[in-house]
Amino acid sequence: MTDQLRFAPIIRVSTEGQTDEEKHASLEAQTEEIQTFVEMLNGIIPESCWRYVGQEHATPHQERKKFDQLLSDAAGDLFDAVITTKADRFARDVEKASQAIDILKQHHIKFYIGLMEYNLFDGNQLYMLKHQALQAESWALQNKQRSLMSRYIRAKKNIPTAGKLPFGRTFDKQTHTWGLDPEKHQVIQQAAERYLSGESMVAIAKSYGMNHANLWKVLTKRAGPDWNITLNADDLNFHKEITLHIPALLDAETRQAIQNRKESNKTYTHGHQKHRYLLSSLVFCGHCGYSYEGQPPTREGAKRYYRHPYMDTRNGTCHHQRYIPATELENSVLLALVQTFGDQQRIQDAVERHTPDMQQITAMEQEREQLKQDMQAIQRQKNNIVKSIADDVISAMDAKAEMSKLKEQEQAAQERIENINLHLSNLPDPGHVKRISELGRKVFQNAAKQNPKIIWKRSYDWKKHLVTSALGGTDDDGNRYGVYLFDTEQGIEFEIRGMLEPTVLSLPISDEYLIDAFNLDPAYMTPEEIEQELQQIRLRIGTFTLYSPGTAPLARPRPGRPALPQA
Repeated sequence: MTDQLRFAPIIRVSTEGQTDEEKHASLEAQTEEIQTFVEMLNGIIPESCWRYVGQEHATPHQERKKFDQLLSDAAGDLFDAVITTKADRFARDVEKASQAIDILKQHHIKFYIGLMEYNLFDGNQLYMLKHQALQAESWALQNKQRSLMSRYIRAKKNIPTAGKLPFGRTFDKQTHTWGLDPEKHQVIQQAAERYLSGESMVAIAKSYGMNHANLWKVLTKRAGPDWNITLNADDLNFHKEITLHIPALLDAETRQAIQNRKESNKTYTHGHQKHRYLLSSLVFCGHCGYSYEGQPPTREGAKRYYRHPYMDTRNGTCHHQRYIPATELENSVLLALVQTFGDQQRIQDAVERHTPDMQQITAMEQEREQLKQDMQAIQRQKNNIVKSIADDVISAMDAKAEMSKLKEQEQAAQERIENINLHLSNLPDPGHVKRISELGRKVFQNAAKQNPKIIWKRSYDWKKHLVTSALGGTDDDGNRYGVYLFDTEQGIEFEIRGMLEPTVLSLPISDEYLIDAFNLDPAYMTPEEIEQELQQIRLRIGTFTLYSPGTAPLARPRPGRPALPQA
């Protein structure tokens, strides 16, 4: 061993640039003080021993990799002594302090706090050192508890508590109001539209210079009006979940359409087609409301079906349990949608019903902006009053009435802003209008009403985009759009509920509907020609053969082994 002691410094802050109530707050200040102590003790700090310096967690029982590395290196003859400026820089819980002391004693490493050496073999000094660690542990836990409670209270007031804001959102610290980042908002809207039109998420993300996993997470989980945060601390038995209300990046209808396409993508395994159900998550029982499930064929050449779940636990057993042939239902719905969106007058009527009053929107947005400015002015007045009290210009008693008045004005302004936000959120969505117009334009461009045979020529992705765009989302009462199946005296009916007014048809589709839809004009065709054309159309749509397990309640079969209809 050299004449000079080789010191390993413990220099730690909890967060970069941290300052606390005492003077040894920053890495720089501690480093300068440690260097002075070591010089006065006629020691040196080997270059390799600076590795233990840096940012580490101050909370008891939390990970401290640099400190653990120092204890691990104690056996390697890299240093003769450990030095720190304060006891709580060494350890902030008694368990860790005891473990560290035992390791230092085992390898005969000296321990210094400032210029004072602690004899680790002296009972009195050990007690004093561990007592200081106990005090530090108690102080750190109290600080942690105050921090958690402060964050919880702020979160309950809809104020972000820590970390990054959700993607595309902004928060005004003066007025405590949330907003949207215009550029990021536009990116997410465009990305959603492109995804729903069939583009790859990887390609979309690449075009915006974004990580596709992050973009996917925003579109599928973080585009709505809720931000869920969790505050956990096992050592304090503190577990709270809070939902903050934030501006939505996408409307409810678009978010549902994304979820629908996401579900439909699950029909692929490792890039290979498994079983595709065009109306996946969009077919419901009109009697009990349960969603029909895709029932894949059990053998080559067998039919696909949409299967009613066997039990409806909300309303008891549903007696309208059916297997609906998938091909026939899908083609019938596609034909109805193509007919609907190929009708320009119907599209125009829907656009007019859903077009918002832009003058009203502009007026309310201007009022909201003025209220935000008023709240900033009120905050400045409150700050001036607080400063006047601090400078003894006025007394707290004299300022009380004025502060109360300002708080009332601030509360009234905040309530009005919230009412405006609520009103604007309930107005017709321009994006909804745009989608109606766009779908109508695309379908009409292909002369769909005059040529409905387009449905045989289009790709699966085109069809999927059509049904998810037209049937995704909910109505004003929160009810799901989709295809609802009903048992009637005449047979099975399906009702299409979507962006336009409902369409009700029967299964199988009637000859009269097909004659009208496919323009089979008796003035130019003989009855034989019409019948022949109808046969060809029905072959393309599929032969409707309804399978029903009967009207009596069914016993629940073993999972994964439902009774299947014959092909």
